[in-house]
Amino acid sequence: MKEKYNDLDQKDLIMMEEENCDRTLHQLFDGFRPEMKSGKDFMNQLQTRMDAIEYVRQLQAREQNRSRRAMLCAFGGGLVVGGMLYAILMSGDASMPSTAVETQFVLLRIINEYSHLFACLIFSIIALAGILIATSLWQDISSLRDARDIMSSSLTGNVTR
Repeated sequence: MKEKYNDLDQKDLIMMEEENCDRTLHQLFDGFRPEMKSGKDFMNQLQTRMDAIEYVRQLQAREQNRSRRAMLCAFGGGLVVGGMLYAILMSGDASMPSTAVETQFVLLRIINEYSHLFACLIFSIIALAGILIATSLWQDISSLRDARDIMSSSLTGNVTR
């Protein structure tokens, strides 16, 4: 047998291996007979999958709209709080210190002179935290409401749109 292979060159050996591999693949696929479903079953499955995709798209659109509304509310709240702080700052007399404490420490003198600015800064930080917490709670409550709707629709088997 080796003598037979010695007479063949390298190209012939590669072609023989490829033919063996092709025959093996051909035999493997000859035995494969997939079960074909009826056209009606296929269309029902396709329609179910398309409905599920459409439902997910609608959920994403609702979530995007909810995020936009929350952003607009936070922006509006920031404008209102900023306007109030601006009015408070402009109504006070900046040249007059809030207390008449004389001290030699520079830091205490700066705090004494600009105490109304520091109070507005602290108020704005608290207002920012309140706005962020309120919008976060609103998003969470809306998400829980959607999750409840999804659970109730999946239990009854109806997909609401």
